[in-house]
Amino acid sequence: MGVANLEAKVELLEGDEGQEADTRGLQKTYYLAWEHEDLKHPSNRYRDMPEEQGRDWAGLVNNVIGGLALVAGTAALAYAAPYALAGTKIGAVVLKGLSAAQAGQKLGAAVFLAGSMSVIGLGVSDFMSNRVSSREEYLRRAMAGAISGFLSGASTLALSDAGLAAVMGGGFAEGFVSEAITEKLLDEDGEIDWAQCIQSGVFTALIDGILYGTFETKKVSTDEKEFTDNPFDENGKLKPNVKYQTGEYNYNYETDANGRISNWNTDNLQLTKRTERLKHDSNTPGKVTGDHAGHLAGDRFGGSEKLDNIVTQSQNVNLSQYKKIENQWAKAIKEGKEVGVNVEIRYDGSGLRPIEFIVEYTIDGEYFCQSILN
Repeated sequence: MGVANLEAKVELLEGDEGQEADTRGLQKTYYLAWEHEDLKHPSNRYRDMPEEQGRDWAGLVNNVIGGLALVAGTAALAYAAPYALAGTKIGAVVLKGLSAAQAGQKLGAAVFLAGSMSVIGLGVSDFMSNRVSSREEYLRRAMAGAISGFLSGASTLALSDAGLAAVMGGGFAEGFVSEAITEKLLDEDGEIDWAQCIQSGVFTALIDGILYGTFETKKVSTDEKEFTDNPFDENGKLKPNVKYQTGEYNYNYETDANGRISNWNTDNLQLTKRTERLKHDSNTPGKVTGDHAGHLAGDRFGGSEKLDNIVTQSQNVNLSQYKKIENQWAKAIKEGKEVGVNVEIRYDGSGLRPIEFIVEYTIDGEYFCQSILN
């Protein structure tokens, strides 16, 4: 890596051996700018510069704004990326139970934080050294920081429930690639110090390993959840981390650590044999004005009328988006086709109101998946 932004003043006199300078017999002040550790490198050059120089405030501010604008644009793209994956098999693996909005926020924030810190750091350095780096340098710093932030955010998402070995392996890859990209963008010659990349990878792996051991909170898997015949506690609320069956056809359900329904599924969705619709409990958790109490397994499919099958849904979700999918199921069943359903219910932090439904289903083996924002 080069020795950046070091300046030294030298005096050149006419006739000094090895120097070509027309000083007309007068002593003249030059500055030697070291931009490379090899002093013979052509980037190390003498340049004529006045002793006193005012700060180019406009240039500095414009460069910082330009760099931050690039960072903001890249962060917006990072925020949008998870939406392209939502509702797909890849998305189900990558997002790890997060909604597209939650994953986008994490990625976007990581990109903006790392990128803006890189740009602002260069701005502070320029201010302190009474110089202004080029616009290109600021844009390079912005992109290098943004890429590092994206790699960090993506690694955090992808390995959120992985074991220690995977976390440290991901940390090494993140540190190695991030350092390589940064050096490629920032080094004047585009040279990459591979030893430094390995060192950065090892350092990041160790940090991630330490954080894993310190802050890891493992989610309870489906296999670890206890099956219960009664999912309600003495206060009428759903128990946390349990599995249960309910409804006319005993469809399968799970709750999370906060006692919220997190999944319902069945390999054999059926139409009810009831002749009348059951009156359901409309007191769903997290309900706000305009919301509906929506069935996960609809009444026409023999779904329970209790809070073990009913959650808060927006009017549009309940009467339109979710209903349209249910219509497809009902039509397929009437045609004698086999319908399997798996619905994942996602929440924002510890909130009680669902923010997204990931609806996966098969009709005679053909797979479909749709993300419904609530």
